[in-house]
Amino acid sequence: MTKGNGKKRPPGEYKLPPGVALYQQSAARRATRREQPPLPGYRHILGAFGGFLLTLGMALFLWLPAHSLLHDLRERGVAAPAVVTDVNETAKYVHIRFTLGPRAGEEVELSEFSGMHPDFHTGDHMWAIYDPDNPSRLLSRHWVIIPPTNFPVFGTSILSTFFLVMTVWLFFRRLWVLRNWPPEKPETIPITPVRLTKP
Repeated sequence: MTKGNGKKRPPGEYKLPPGVALYQQSAARRATRREQPPLPGYRHILGAFGGFLLTLGMALFLWLPAHSLLHDLRERGVAAPAVVTDVNETAKYVHIRFTLGPRAGEEVELSEFSGMHPDFHTGDHMWAIYDPDNPSRLLSRHWVIIPPTNFPVFGTSILSTFFLVMTVWLFFRRLWVLRNWPPEKPETIPITPVRLTKP
C-alpha cells in the first residue's frame, strides 16, 4: 500500500480553520471579562415607580383634608365648651354635646384628623372649635392649637421617599450595567466554499 503523494505542511505553517479561531478568540474574551451583575429590568423600575405613586397618593389623601380643616378652623373657627357623651372602644368616633353657646344641647361627632381621634373618655369636659360655615367640621381646641403627630402621613411619606430612591437607583444601576457590560453582538462565522471533485 503506497502512501499519498501529498506534501506534509510544516508545523509552523499550520493555521486553524476560521471558525475555530473565532471561537477561541470569543472564549478568551469571555474568560478575561468581569462577570456581569444582575441587570435591573424595566418591570422592577416600573414597579418601584408605581409604589412611589401609590404611597404619595395615600400621603396626600391623608394630609390635604387635615391641613384644610386646620386652616379653616384657625381662620374662622368658633370655640364652645362641650362634654364627651360616647367614645368608641377602637377610637372610630367621639361624640360630644355642646353645653353653652348657640349650639347648646346639640350632640355631634368630632371630625377625624387623618384617621385619628383624640383620647377622650365618656364624661370628659373639653372645648371644641367648629366651622360656622360647615358645623359638621370640628376638632378639640387642643388639636387646633397643637396638631398631633400625623403618624399615617409620616409613615406613608417615608414609604414614598423609599420607593422614589429605589426607582432612581434601579434606573441608574441599569444604565451603569449596560455601559460597562454592553450586550455582545452575535458572531458570524465565515463560510468558505468547498469544491468537490470527482476521483
